[in-house]
Amino acid sequence: LFRRVVGAQEAERQRIARDLHDETGQSLTAIGMGLRGLADQPDAKKRQSTLTQLQSLTSDSIRELQRIISDLRPAHLDDLGLSATVRWYASRVHELTAMQLRVDFEGDEPMLDDAVKITIFRIVQEAINNVVKHAKATTVNVKIHYLQKDVRIHVFDNGVGFEMKDVQSRIGRVSLGLAGMEERAALLGGGVTISSRPGYGTEVEAVIPLEMKGEENT
Repeated sequence: LFRRVVGAQEAERQRIARDLHDETGQSLTAIGMGLRGLADQPDAKKRQSTLTQLQSLTSDSIRELQRIISDLRPAHLDDLGLSATVRWYASRVHELTAMQLRVDFEGDEPMLDDAVKITIFRIVQEAINNVVKHAKATTVNVKIHYLQKDVRIHVFDNGVGFEMKDVQSRIGRVSLGLAGMEERAALLGGGVTISSRPGYGTEVEAVIPLEMKGEENT
């Protein structure tokens, strides 16, 4: 379990590094080149046009950094709780993709241990990210059921679906984020079940105990 957790953590670090390089790093490079070019531009109108472009690029870079920081640790989790944070994240995904997301809760949100709270959010986040990246879906439904001894998560979409065995053998579990969800749940004594078939979308179901049974495995 330890090796698998370390592997999942390393995959997460690689994803963050890739985001910083592909998005923020390239934008900052373009801003730097644009600023250097201003010194050699004698035409005032062209200078103003370049400045306007650089201002827009700077604003985009700031938003991208805010997204990366938010993905690392959403402040909403501490300020508003899990339910409000999941609704906020679904709203944000809708704004970026136009995909319809419905979020439903059953039961009252209890006082959750910080590890439980972040684990549940990350599982929901990863499940939604997988839909955005791979499913070609138009709708996603997220259901979270607060029970006395555990929290149950159900995420399902109307996307293209896939054959689990084909995906696992061809590109590996980590690339779809499956391993990360499973390892997070396992650390707390929970589990994740993923089911899919071509043409019928994908379902992710997770059970997270409210007591951290997974501590005995660390």
